[in-house]
Amino acid sequence: MNDLQALLDENHRLKRQLADYRYLFDTADVAMIIHGTDGSYLDYNQAYYKLMGYTKKSQLENFHPADVSPQFQPDGQTSFDKATKMMNLAVQKGEHSFEWMHQKTDGQIFLSQVTLTLITFNGQKTLRAVIHDITETRKLERLVEEKTQELTDKNEKLEKLSHTDALTGLYNRRKLDEILTDVWDFSSRAYTPIGLLFLDIDNFKAFNDNYGHSEGDTVLEKLAQLIQDTVKRKTDYVARYGGEEFVIVLAPTEYEYVQKMAEEILQAVNELKIPHKHSPTADHVTLSIGCAITHPGKPNRSAEEWIERADEMLYKAKKSGKNRFEITEID
Repeated sequence: MNDLQALLDENHRLKRQLADYRYLFDTADVAMIIHGTDGSYLDYNQAYYKLMGYTKKSQLENFHPADVSPQFQPDGQTSFDKATKMMNLAVQKGEHSFEWMHQKTDGQIFLSQVTLTLITFNGQKTLRAVIHDITETRKLERLVEEKTQELTDKNEKLEKLSHTDALTGLYNRRKLDEILTDVWDFSSRAYTPIGLLFLDIDNFKAFNDNYGHSEGDTVLEKLAQLIQDTVKRKTDYVARYGGEEFVIVLAPTEYEYVQKMAEEILQAVNELKIPHKHSPTADHVTLSIGCAITHPGKPNRSAEEWIERADEMLYKAKKSGKNRFEITEID
């Protein structure tokens, strides 16, 4: 009698426990399905009905996961083939998560995150699928990515603008100061000579006074482009120093290369033949260039002396008739 009562009590406890599990399963906020390892549906909760738009279990009887999905998944696989692969992986591993395109009863397609877990249900091996609609999450992620990229692009643009002369597109004085410091430090360690060229448009005030500042800006743009085109090495830099002055930093370099660069620029500017009837130097726009070469790795060398000597050479070129260059190598 006691054994019978114990069995009845245990049966009652199991029924109560099953009812509790059933209640928790049906009232869970997340959509859940239990289906056989062949894909056949065995049980579903209310959240799944709501998510998919179904109203009764009979609508899902004898269904396969591919039947509630578009024909193809985003990776190009058919829903049937991919569902079979995903279920096999879950059986092998015990659990498997993946993204899946579902299709509601009204035809609406949505992206979901599915986790398949191998469980025992009614005495047989089955798969429990937990489904989360992640459509809005992915939209938000894409929006965050787009905004992040937009912010990155704007920051890069701002960074470029902060280092670029607005008129000519060359590096500005602020960036030039950084370049001079970096080139000097690197060349000191590498023990390589470097060159500096100061370029100044001859009689530019007379040009602006007679042709107008708009035409003067055009000249600055043209010469900036010409200089940039002439300086082709990636290790060389061109900047607008201010007003009608430009600077070229050559690193590494030798005396012959600095001389060649100055000659090529002077020739190219003269060949442009931009009219300048008010210049006592020539009937077209010309340049004067001052060049200095130094070796940062040698004792008693300083960047300040290097810059000063290039400026002195520019002054000498101006005093010697303009439309020419002067060059010095600091011993």
